[in-house]
Amino acid sequence: MENQQRIKKSYLSGNWRPLCGVAVFFSMIFLNSICLARSQGTPRSDGPNANLPKFDAVSIRPSGNVSTTMLLLTPDGISATNVPLHLILRQAFGVEDDRLVGIPGWADNKRYDIQAKVTADDAPALKKISREQRFAMLQPVLQERFQLKFHHQTRELQGYALVVAKGGPKIKEYSPETPTGTNSSGQRHLSLIGNGRLESKGTQIASLAHELSFILGGQTVADKTGLTGSYDYTLQWAPDNGNDAQSSTDSAPSIFTALQEQLGLRLESEKVQADVVVIDRIEPPTAN
Repeated sequence: MENQQRIKKSYLSGNWRPLCGVAVFFSMIFLNSICLARSQGTPRSDGPNANLPKFDAVSIRPSGNVSTTMLLLTPDGISATNVPLHLILRQAFGVEDDRLVGIPGWADNKRYDIQAKVTADDAPALKKISREQRFAMLQPVLQERFQLKFHHQTRELQGYALVVAKGGPKIKEYSPETPTGTNSSGQRHLSLIGNGRLESKGTQIASLAHELSFILGGQTVADKTGLTGSYDYTLQWAPDNGNDAQSSTDSAPSIFTALQEQLGLRLESEKVQADVVVIDRIEPPTAN
């Protein structure tokens, strides 16, 4: 199956946080590599993105009045519907919200439909690169069409460290011979279902740290567990809004308690040194 990412959310008056009480579906399917590599800014000849395919055709249009956002990896590129520019920047650089600095307010309020495709000759190459590299291909698009200029800084941020709790981890090592979880095909995946359930099949703890950042509102979560394998697990907790249509029960624990009780992991608040993307300039997109 083609590597795909889907993000569907409902939005409230310009803010791209999901509406309380509205079912949210956020599914990510990972193939062989689940590591969360961070892009290094403008692609350079010696950089990690230097040899990535380039999008041959790009269409960017203001979005219509729709309530659902979709972001998909397609066989020949990327398709986005009703996506705030802020979310595109986050995906393109592979960073949490607190590592994007200087984004203007209109980048949250203005939503776009984007279709970006490579040539038929380059399409097979997309199957050989990671999800993160695929989204990093949007960086040149942002530079050309949105006049993006940026630089990197190392800053100290308030975030969390994900560590092993007392008593050790309670997660199961992935075994491809005995597929488990919601996907019985043996394909590795990490899926956030609604606002209160996370299911992993054969994914690394770095992927969990990235999702915890999303769950915690964009704060950086550093993986300091020392766990290097791939794991199967289910994590279930009560969302902060307390009114999610897909949360399991009123008695579900907080995300902090659930991590410790169900996975044997713990979040510790700490200052972290992080690479931050500083936006120097960004403008509404040029015409197609």
